[in-house]
Amino acid sequence: MIIKIITNQPPVRVNKKSSTLTAVCLIFTCTLTTPTLAENTSVELGKRSIIIKNKIDTYLTKIAKKNFSGAVLIEYKGDKILSKGYGHSDKQKSINYTENTISDIGSVTKQFTAAAILKLEMQGKLSTTDKLSKYFYDLPKDKASITLHELLNMSSGLQMYSGGDYEPVTEKAFIKIIHNQKLHFKPGTSFEYSNPNYSILALLIERVSGMSYESYLYKNLFKPAMMEQTGYSRPTFVSNNIAVQHKYGIATKKPTEKLWEGEQPFIHLKGNGGILSTVEDLYKWHKALLSDKILSSKAKKKYYKPYLEAFRGQTINSYAYGWYNQNTIRNTTLIYHQGSNNESFTDFFRFVDEDITIILVSNNFDGFSRKVHKQIQGMIFDPNFTPSNKSGYRSLDELINKGLNIEQIITLLKIETNSLTTSEYNISLNTMNRFGYSFVTKNKFNEAKKIFELNIALHPNSADAYDYYAESLLLSGNIKAGIEVYRKALALNPKFKNSHTAHKVIQEYEDFMTNIINIYN
Repeated sequence: MIIKIITNQPPVRVNKKSSTLTAVCLIFTCTLTTPTLAENTSVELGKRSIIIKNKIDTYLTKIAKKNFSGAVLIEYKGDKILSKGYGHSDKQKSINYTENTISDIGSVTKQFTAAAILKLEMQGKLSTTDKLSKYFYDLPKDKASITLHELLNMSSGLQMYSGGDYEPVTEKAFIKIIHNQKLHFKPGTSFEYSNPNYSILALLIERVSGMSYESYLYKNLFKPAMMEQTGYSRPTFVSNNIAVQHKYGIATKKPTEKLWEGEQPFIHLKGNGGILSTVEDLYKWHKALLSDKILSSKAKKKYYKPYLEAFRGQTINSYAYGWYNQNTIRNTTLIYHQGSNNESFTDFFRFVDEDITIILVSNNFDGFSRKVHKQIQGMIFDPNFTPSNKSGYRSLDELINKGLNIEQIITLLKIETNSLTTSEYNISLNTMNRFGYSFVTKNKFNEAKKIFELNIALHPNSADAYDYYAESLLLSGNIKAGIEVYRKALALNPKFKNSHTAHKVIQEYEDFMTNIINIYN
């Protein structure tokens, strides 16, 4: 039958030996000409990766025309399919962003601090079960019992901040601040994100290793991973290759122009943020973590293990050591961290079960850019996903810079908020509050009043909108009106963020009025 089909000739007699030989030849021929399942799968993956790359590249090119600037690296199924810069790293000098532009990676720094602690543990120099009392003397009892493990997984109970990132502080003064802080809960019992946790770990790395924090990281982490453009000041950064940072489109400074303690940040920032890097160097770190050349398999289990629930979104996010661990809606594991100093930011997402990595750095912190990673994820995981048009990326300060008076500003904002399309201006609740308060700081209370009243009209059920307005009225001397607005805020939400101040001010006002009445009676 086989011979008939192939030769289209009448069947002929063949002996068993020749029949077997023919079958073998036919099988061999089919093997040469028919793609295997693996080959078909590889072709489909290749097509899919090209579609994803082109879609993401087109989108980022489009939003770069609306003030997005940064670099993005995508690894899809083990292959780097995109590594490119968009927009300007320095607008004034017309320098384009590239995949090798130096950017401040913010709290992504924490994963390096955590890895250094685990490396020291591998070297037998410490244990994550060690208590702070082993390394820092004269700590009060509640702090002395905190373990390195509890610092690493954000369960120490220490507060979120010890001071401003660029606020000068000595190590001795920093330890005193920690000494005097009140713990929010018993260590190990809950989660609270705390930058001082990782600053303490940075000090500990220096004490245990006998090296500076950055030197230890370079020798044990960055150099083995071939990350020569990552650090605070060790790399010879070319000035023109460092991104100028922006806040809502307004240029601030390069991270290297900020106030530091010589060649490294002050301890409020060291170890928890501020490291400079590129998307290409961060990708090298990702690749290094896939092997055991820096951290052992045992160390990495501790590194990624979800210890305490941090927050709930669509799924539960737990904190590990310098990473968040999330179970995605596809029931896969996402290891990630983000970082920002409110001028630049970094997103580092590793979908470890799906072999997909997204690394994004940007030098422009605005109302939309922080959402770009969600658009990228949508384009990767959903073939039918349509990314959002960029909106809310223009600062309201531009309106002042244009010379508009308050009436013109209010008119424009009303038009923008009533428009059927999303506004290019960032007119969120918090942004409007900050904008109004910028007038308060200049004693322009009438202008502030108009902004706050518009914000309340836009957000009538928000206690925070009333809160800012109340403070403005009080500072302008309109005490009675300010008290009434505070009461409205408390009626909407008795526990809003500034409710303690509202209660205190109202009580002081009532006590004052009572005293006045008693005097006249």
